[in-house]
Amino acid sequence: MRNYRELVVQTMQDPQEAAEYLKASLDEYEQDGNLEAFLLALRSVVEAQG
Repeated sequence: MRNYRELVVQTMQDPQEAAEYLKASLDEYEQDGNLEAFLLALRSVVEAQG
């Protein structure tokens, strides 16, 4: 059984999914200022994309 992080990384291997995920994360950051959450999203995409 995979954990949430593994599922996110697998999903982020798709460039279109990754772009949408980062856009949503950036939008949320602009609203709430939660830099830690945005950086975690960015890390997931970087890890998935290599």
